Amino acid sequence: MGMNKGGQKKATKARAGTKPVQRKPAQPKAKTVSFQWMSTEANTVAVVGDFNNWDVQAHPLKKGKDGVWKVTLRLRPGTYEYLFVVNSELREDPLNPHRVPNPHGGFNSLCEVA
Repeated sequence: MGMNKGGQKKATKARAGTKPVQRKPAQPKAKTVSFQWMSTEANTVAVVGDFNNWDVQAHPLKKGKDGVWKVTLRLRPGTYEYLFVVNSELREDPLNPHRVPNPHGGFNSLCEVA
């Protein structure tokens, strides 16, 4: 499509027997986001949130040689609520001061992806 002098889009002619191409709006690109849990006493750690439908099996963290549990995810821009599951107990992210109340009387941590 071109533009006319008034700034309005003008239709372009399609070739005989062809259909105009319909383009989908570009989706925002996913960004790399890392989650860490700093407890050496943990036996299992996972991250759950609205980015994985609160599925405890979706994103387990792996314990590094330094004792820090880590996972890296690709998330589209937006604001996400999440918690860690440490030895089967829900925990806020102690490294993140951003949080919101949840319906269970506690808080969910917030992750902002720009």
